[in-house]
Amino acid sequence: MKSYESDILASAKLVAGEEAVIEGATRVAGAVPKLCVAPPDVETLSATVKWANDAGQTIVPVGGGTKMEWGSLPSRVDIALSMAKLSVDFEHHQGDLIATIDAGMPLATANALLAQYGQWLPVDPNHANEATIGGVVATNDSGPRRHQYGTPRDLILGTSFVRPDGQLAKAGGRVVKNVAGYDLSKLLAGSFGSLGVIVNATFKLTPIPKSSRTVVIQCLDAMKVGECVGELMSTSLMPSALEVQGAPYRLLVRFESLEAVTEEQAIRTSALPTASRCEISVMRNDKEQQCWNDHALRPWRGSGSVLKVSFKPSYLTEVLQEIQTLCAAHEVTTDVVGRAAVGSLMVGIEGEFDNQAVVIRALRSAVKLRSGHAVFLRGPLAVRSKIDEWGDLGDGEMVMRAIKQNFDPTGMMSPGRWPFD
Repeated sequence: MKSYESDILASAKLVAGEEAVIEGATRVAGAVPKLCVAPPDVETLSATVKWANDAGQTIVPVGGGTKMEWGSLPSRVDIALSMAKLSVDFEHHQGDLIATIDAGMPLATANALLAQYGQWLPVDPNHANEATIGGVVATNDSGPRRHQYGTPRDLILGTSFVRPDGQLAKAGGRVVKNVAGYDLSKLLAGSFGSLGVIVNATFKLTPIPKSSRTVVIQCLDAMKVGECVGELMSTSLMPSALEVQGAPYRLLVRFESLEAVTEEQAIRTSALPTASRCEISVMRNDKEQQCWNDHALRPWRGSGSVLKVSFKPSYLTEVLQEIQTLCAAHEVTTDVVGRAAVGSLMVGIEGEFDNQAVVIRALRSAVKLRSGHAVFLRGPLAVRSKIDEWGDLGDGEMVMRAIKQNFDPTGMMSPGRWPFD
């Protein structure tokens, strides 16, 4: 076995170069890879992927490492493919509001570069300071501003990626209407590194807003949350984020635009019938930013399980009530944050492992009745072992399995990571 591993190491160094290959790599989602390879350029990346495929070695791409535990853990990690050195190229077309960004570049770095021109990529995923462009696309992760701007899948125009056979492929481009047939860029978004290695991505950008205000509405119960959200959505108000957190519940309604516009919309929000009967505060500047920083850390502060629960937005009140009832019945505590008008919640669960698993299964059954599903994002192995991380995959399972087989017939790309392996 040692001779075989020595041969793999020698071959990897021959293909990728001595400096690109790291022995004794750190853990990747709990697994210890044989090697970590950090290709310095796209040509070396392509050659490394082809070599791994030919040699029967599995590959797991690694960016910032902030979401490696989301969903299923990789079933086998031979080569951890670090994208750290593919983080330099940045092609910005200011007049077109478009940028092509290397997959290994941190989102925070990309937005700092764009800020010099008054523009930004308006996605705010979990762990935004560490998350890389490739990781954000691969998980299709988004945050509060999804309410106005959508997910990375909605903003992406094109990608370059290395197929499992080592060939560099391109999908989409620099304009919105340039795709004939299936849009592969959107297929790669949310594929968890199972279809190919993302090299770069081209996005639509927006101007950075001049002003921001957040209206905080303290709601007594889930019913009041639903009423407030319904009232807001029936008006011409245009929040960039509409978040719920709790319990105890409160709504965070953010407006980002010109100074006069944000002030006027904050006043109108405070005067809404249901909101006006609640305790209200308006935040801006440092206090507002701290509020959103704290919000982003919930529900990740604990050591328990975290679920992403999705459902039809009209069921918001019922889902919040269901979460409260289940957690009380099984003696676990919970912390909820999420997109109130989109129907997407992050649910943190703390308590005995068996009870966490019971609540997860029961919550899945409850949201399925409301056209929803729940994905296990993070949690103790003792809980993970008792549940299916992805849950019911729905009617599209056969199609997605066929796509995986077509893209990666040998199953060498992030095996076990995607639910369609």
